[in-house]
Amino acid sequence: MIQSLDGDSVVGPDLKAENLKDYWAEYFAYLNQGAELHELTRNELLTLVARAKQSPRPHIDSQIEINKLLTDLGATRSFHRQFSERFPGSRPPQVLSMQLYALLAADSETWRYMKSAQPAHFFAHSNYFIAAPDAGDRS
Repeated sequence: MIQSLDGDSVVGPDLKAENLKDYWAEYFAYLNQGAELHELTRNELLTLVARAKQSPRPHIDSQIEINKLLTDLGATRSFHRQFSERFPGSRPPQVLSMQLYALLAADSETWRYMKSAQPAHFFAHSNYFIAAPDAGDRS
């Protein structure tokens, strides 16, 4: 589940398409029409989430982690070629960020969500973390 920092907004375990912006159509096309690619990145992202949960202070900076994943996929597989052929006009970092969001929304833990955007950035990136049990509402 994902919860905003102020606790007002909670998302999960399922995403409701009617509550999402139009650009989410890119993710749903990837989910429905790119089964092998989606499964490949899903497994990698689930490994990332599991690794983050093992940390004393579970945290995921989506921009950093998605860029690492895309670099790794480019070095070892034909992911980028297949993605661009099947989903022209879609941007892998944006689609994989949406996939990460969907996975965290479905997770049994409550991930707190903080969106950060600098004026010069085209896309905002998100930070997710699991608040310490004793942190209460201070997070």
